[in-house]
Amino acid sequence: MDDFYAAEPLIVTRLKGQVSALKSVAGARDLDGAAEMSRPAPAAYVIPSGEAIRSANEGEATLEQYWVVVIAVRNARDLQSGEAERREVGPIKAAVISALLGWKPGKGFTPLSIAQAPPPIPLDGVGFYPVRFSTRITVRGVG
Repeated sequence: MDDFYAAEPLIVTRLKGQVSALKSVAGARDLDGAAEMSRPAPAAYVIPSGEAIRSANEGEATLEQYWVVVIAVRNARDLQSGEAERREVGPIKAAVISALLGWKPGKGFTPLSIAQAPPPIPLDGVGFYPVRFSTRITVRGVG
C-alpha cells in the first residue's frame, strides 16, 4: 500500500456521485476542522477515525481502518428538539449509508462495513451527524 489514506478521495468521489442532496463533500482533519469550513449545507466531511490491528506478524499487518462521514445540516426550526434538523438529515444519512455500505473503495480494500458512530453533535447552529465505516487493509514492511 503506497498511501495509507488512499480511501479518503475514493469515498469523497463516491459520495459526490451518489448523494445528490449534498451540496459539498470534502475531507477534513477532524470535526473541529469540518466545523471551521464554510461550505454550503447540507455537506459531508470524510474524516479518518483510527485503526485496529486484526492480525500482524514480522512483515505484514492487517488493519481495520475506520472512516467517519459527518453530515452537516443547518436548520433553525425546532432548535430545542432538533426535530426539523433530523427530518432533513434522515434521508441524506440513509443515502450516505446506501452509497457506501458494501462498496469496495478500490484494490487493497475490503468492502465498507458500518461501525459504531458517535452521537450527533450540535455546534454553532449546525447539526453534525456522523456515520462510521470500516474497511480492512494490509500493510507490508520493507524488510
